[in-house]
Amino acid sequence: MPDCNKTIVFFEELARMCTATNDCTNCDLAKYAKSVGEKHCGNVITQYPSIIIQIVQKWSDAHQLPKPKTYEDELKKLLPASLLYRKNKDGKQEVNLCRQMLFDSEPPYCNGYIVDKVCMKCWNEPYPEQVAGV
Repeated sequence: MPDCNKTIVFFEELARMCTATNDCTNCDLAKYAKSVGEKHCGNVITQYPSIIIQIVQKWSDAHQLPKPKTYEDELKKLLPASLLYRKNKDGKQEVNLCRQMLFDSEPPYCNGYIVDKVCMKCWNEPYPEQVAGV
């Protein structure tokens, strides 16, 4: 979930909110601006930052973007019975397969060496959608 207390996230979500509402009559930010006597929401952003962040956060929470499909999602779709995880000798779950060895045409930069946290980062990368006819 995006955290609108982070400046870059706030402005990304604000831009997304403005694009989505495109008609200020249904925008909570514009409604708040009018409630404090301002004609434009841009005027209240610097005057009431904590309230504006709350408004944008509330909108962001209610209008979340869909989670991008990951390599792990694609593996589960293609090979539902695959054993991506296994229990190690201590009984902890760990990664069992190298994503790059299964999906990439180039040799893996990690040489297929399984390092749990590094592998999970790799498996959770967005899966590139293929263009039809290519």
